[in-house]
Amino acid sequence: MSKKIKVLFVDDEPELRENVKYCLEGANYEVITAADGNEGLELYKKEMPDVVVSDIMMPNKNGIDFLQTIAQQNQDFCFILVTGHGDKHSAIKAVEYGAYRFIEKPFEMDELQQAISKGAEHLYLKKRNIELLEHLNVAYNMLIELNDVYFERTARAENDVLMNNQEQGVEDHQKKRELVQLILKTLRMEKNLGTIKEEIKILSSTPKKK
Repeated sequence: MSKKIKVLFVDDEPELRENVKYCLEGANYEVITAADGNEGLELYKKEMPDVVVSDIMMPNKNGIDFLQTIAQQNQDFCFILVTGHGDKHSAIKAVEYGAYRFIEKPFEMDELQQAISKGAEHLYLKKRNIELLEHLNVAYNMLIELNDVYFERTARAENDVLMNNQEQGVEDHQKKRELVQLILKTLRMEKNLGTIKEEIKILSSTPKKK
């Protein structure tokens, strides 16, 4: 992945948002932030980030509801939940809803960066696999069409050969008939010639009158 990874970080703690934004931008990430799930959802629709990192416990729209809304609207997403010590059960449940993984507060920035990097790579490979499957499906359909065309042309060619053979058979029959007629004509000519020879022989053997 060569392009800069865009991250949406959602948390209701302003200081944490600023710290995460500062650290991630220093690591060459593009970062946008939101204070709750409602604001995060608006930014998600507008910015289409590669990775969403969201706290669970927030006012207005919590992290679980935020995740479910995104999952209903988009199949290809990477969502990382940030949980407190008492939110593990909710975080595990969120993975069933489609979250990539969860990390616990307080977290190290290296841990967050590693989760984001792997999540973005996971999403890229998932999208790439979908594209490849689509290309394979197109190629498969093309092969099916070519196969149908091949069999159609083969059947047509076989039919043409059959018709040609039939025509050739008629032509051969005509030639044979003409040959027979020629032989009969020749035989008749030989018979006539033989008759003429016999007549000449008889005439030549007849005594001449004095």
